[in-house]
Amino acid sequence: MSHTPKVNVVMPAFNAEKYIAEAIASILSQTFTDFEFIIINDGSTDGTAEILKSFARRDSRIQIHHQQNSGVAESMNFGCQVATGKYVARMDADDISLPARLAKQVAYLDQHHEIGLCGTWICSFRDSKESLVRYPQEPDIALCTLPFKMSIAGPSLMFRRRLWSEDSVRYRVGVGATDDYLFLVECAKHSHVSSIPEVLYRYRCHSMQVTDRERDRQHRFARQIRLQQLEDLGLEPSEDEINLHESICTWQLEGDQDWVKKVEAWLVKLKSINLKNRKYPSSAFARVVGDYWFAVCTRNARLGLWAYKTFVASPIAIDPGPRTDEKLKLLAKCVAYNFS
Repeated sequence: MSHTPKVNVVMPAFNAEKYIAEAIASILSQTFTDFEFIIINDGSTDGTAEILKSFARRDSRIQIHHQQNSGVAESMNFGCQVATGKYVARMDADDISLPARLAKQVAYLDQHHEIGLCGTWICSFRDSKESLVRYPQEPDIALCTLPFKMSIAGPSLMFRRRLWSEDSVRYRVGVGATDDYLFLVECAKHSHVSSIPEVLYRYRCHSMQVTDRERDRQHRFARQIRLQQLEDLGLEPSEDEINLHESICTWQLEGDQDWVKKVEAWLVKLKSINLKNRKYPSSAFARVVGDYWFAVCTRNARLGLWAYKTFVASPIAIDPGPRTDEKLKLLAKCVAYNFS
């Protein structure tokens, strides 16, 4: 009787010869070993196929599938279709999984049966520059963040295969690099989602990756995903409100006093409509809205004490909100600008 692995690691690969050996090695060196490594060669025209063949000869856990170039979404759907394990882990061909990644994600999902999908914190790196990217651990916060942005690092995710086989969640074809975003939104309709608050994945930034090559297209699709969630919340936003929401979501937070007040009115509206329709947990949604409000006021500290007074006087500046030391830092910045 053949052994069914507990985890299937699925990795699409297209013209990845420069980094794929390091990506494969990072999976093969995992402390958790009960996995099958499904690699989809997505019509590569460089040396990717030969590198895959070399690794497959040395490790029987690697299963290679070749196809015409179809994109990441179709590759992931095919990988999920042939997977047989309890969990499916995503992997990108230019990234690095740290040795304990699979072990910690499996343990987390084994212990938290209400969680259907989990990611990890990541270290984003380009050449010698690195930055830590955190994602919310609390499932309610992760859910309430989705109308604003992706709340889990897509390439780091591991999910229960039943989301694909029983709930029919699929990677959406034709939406560019936002396929992870849509996949997460759909998974969140069927199960709680979360992230392990530890860096277990290294995300490589380089000029050839899809997010760099299709940035404008990705922004358009992300805008559509967020708009759909606003409509699902019960809103029919105007074009000005949509543009305002996009400014917040894409971290374009600087403006004059009039702009800041418009942001406040929009965030108050979001909180109010959710209290009415109860699509999201109200306290968690209020926290997410409050965090964005604090970020807006902090970015506009150059407006002086007006920014601080506007922040604390707002109905969305709630507790638990920013820590006292963070509020004091905002006050100090505003005072400094006020007297500069």
